[in-house]
Amino acid sequence: MSTMPKYLILDEPIDGLDPIARKLVWKYIIDDVAQRDLTVLISSHNLKELEGIVDHVGILYKGKIMKEFDLEYIQTHIHKIQVSFGDKEVHLDDLNIAYQEERGSVKILIIEDSLSNIRKVIGDQSPLIFDILPLSLEELFIYEVGGEDDDIQKLIF
Repeated sequence: MSTMPKYLILDEPIDGLDPIARKLVWKYIIDDVAQRDLTVLISSHNLKELEGIVDHVGILYKGKIMKEFDLEYIQTHIHKIQVSFGDKEVHLDDLNIAYQEERGSVKILIIEDSLSNIRKVIGDQSPLIFDILPLSLEELFIYEVGGEDDDIQKLIF
């Protein structure tokens, strides 16, 4: 960083650091981004740590970029929903359901759609339970790289 690069590429920049040192490293990086319009590319397995720092995410798996997201898009268009309609037959065809799992009468859904449309489609069918749950980058990564029949997929829920 002392050479004032326009681009900074970091691989696991906080790996092995204590909590105080991690905060200090992130502070220096964020300060440089704000002051110099620095572009930073970070490779990390510590996705929880990145959630409050990044504004764009790419999921790299087996040497290929699987998906790229703007963090704002993730927060506004990809939602984890827990819903139950009891024994009623429902129609969710108007939603872009990317993943679905059933636990008894409760459905866990990953939906790529606007929250207003989700609320309308589900709300119009009078659910018994309707919760919007937080979707972390870690869960998004697991969802994207885990196949439908993959046991790792079950780690999300």
